[in-house]
Amino acid sequence: MIHKLFPFITISVFALIFLTCDDAQNRNPSKESTEQAAQPEEIVVISDEQLITGESVGKFRIGRSIPGKESVAPYQISRETISTNTEEGPYEETVYVLKDREKVLMHLKPEFDYETMQYNRKTGEIIIFSDQFKTEKGIGVHSTIEDFIKAYSDYKLWYTYVSGMFIIETPVLEVQFILDQEDFKGDVSNVDSEITNLEISDFRKGAEIRKVRLFKSDLE
Repeated sequence: MIHKLFPFITISVFALIFLTCDDAQNRNPSKESTEQAAQPEEIVVISDEQLITGESVGKFRIGRSIPGKESVAPYQISRETISTNTEEGPYEETVYVLKDREKVLMHLKPEFDYETMQYNRKTGEIIIFSDQFKTEKGIGVHSTIEDFIKAYSDYKLWYTYVSGMFIIETPVLEVQFILDQEDFKGDVSNVDSEITNLEISDFRKGAEIRKVRLFKSDLE
C-alpha cells in the first residue's frame, strides 16, 4: 500500500514546491516596484567654503570685518563706488567687490554705525551673484522658483516697492532670494506697500533666482 502511495506523495510535494516558488515570483515584482517607487531623498553636499547660511557665505560673515586682499585668496577684492537706485532716487555707495578673475562673485557692503552716523569696516550686507554658493539644500543663484519650493515648503513670496525686489524666502534662513523681475507676469506699477504677498502663479514657470541677499537686521 505504501509503495502505491509513494508516487502520489512525491508528485504532491513537487507540486507544492512549484506553487510556492511561483507565488514567491509573483510577489517579488510587486515588492521591487514598491522599492523603486520609494526613491531616496537627494543628498546635496556643499563645502563650507561655498555654503550659504543665515549669516554667512563661506568665510564671509555678517558683522565681521571686511577682509583684505591677503585674506580672500584665491579670489580678488577691491573697493569700488557704485550707483544704486532707491525710492528717493539714485545714490552712490561704497562696496567691496569679490571676484574670481573677471567674474563678480559678490558685493560686501559696509555696516552703517548709527552711533557715529558713519559706515565702518564691518560687513553689513552681502549680495551674491554667483551660482557657486548654495544653501545646504542646494539653493542659490539660477535655482528656479520650483527648486526653492521643493527644498523649502514653508516659503513666503512677496514684492516690495521700496527696492523694487521680488523676493522668495524661508523662515529657516534669514536670507532673501531675489527673483528676476522679467519672470513676473503681473503689474506692480501702482503698488505702494512695503510688502505685497504674491503667488507662484504670478511668475512664469522656471523663474530664476538672480541674487541672494544676506543682511544685518536693524533690530540687532
